[in-house]
Amino acid sequence: MPVEVSATALTEACGAVLCVVVRDLTARREAEAQRAADEARVREADRRLREAVDHAPLLLFTLDRGGVVTFVRGQGLATLGLTAPQVVGHSVFVEGRRFPGVLDNVRRALAGEEFAVAVMLDRHVFSVHYTPLRDEGGAVTGVIGVAANSTRRVRAEAAVQRYAAGLTSHEQAALALFASDLTLHQIAERLHIKYETVRTHLRHIAVKLGLDTAARAAIVAAARERGLLDEGYPAL
Repeated sequence: MPVEVSATALTEACGAVLCVVVRDLTARREAEAQRAADEARVREADRRLREAVDHAPLLLFTLDRGGVVTFVRGQGLATLGLTAPQVVGHSVFVEGRRFPGVLDNVRRALAGEEFAVAVMLDRHVFSVHYTPLRDEGGAVTGVIGVAANSTRRVRAEAAVQRYAAGLTSHEQAALALFASDLTLHQIAERLHIKYETVRTHLRHIAVKLGLDTAARAAIVAAARERGLLDEGYPAL
């Protein structure tokens, strides 16, 4: 049994007296051991959580009230060719200017709105959930976001839609290039086919989409509405 012993010499009328106090430390040592065990479990849980996030196709991030990234983690960083030091401490309102949508999303979240949205970054589609962080008084102090890489699912769904629309592989290729604003001659060169063949593909695409025109705007709008184009998702 662990004990703590303290001794004090006292001088009394009858002479010197030694006062000894023995304190049982069992309860305190058990409490300390329990606290140490609890802290070890918390550290282990935190380590496992960090490992899980690091290896999951996710991007977990937090922003402060000014839009500065205070934390970021997840395999989504590597997918985008980034590292945490390149992101943490930087403002999305500065670094994210090439993605206008990201600024709108952050502003909405900092205004107190919780929402989810499908976004695209560097041809990768993410499903992002934004949640405002609040203090005890309810004031927004920042934002926490979780972005799941849903590129494979979205592309698979687009492939199903293209199949359902009855587009051939050549028509799918022509449609993708047509949506990227290439001219018909450029599309012909890229696909190594004749100019007239490109026009034929586009006429067939228009018919399969239920259109009575092969105008670029009409075809691209109809294709995006039906999910036939991967790039039909808004930018983050």
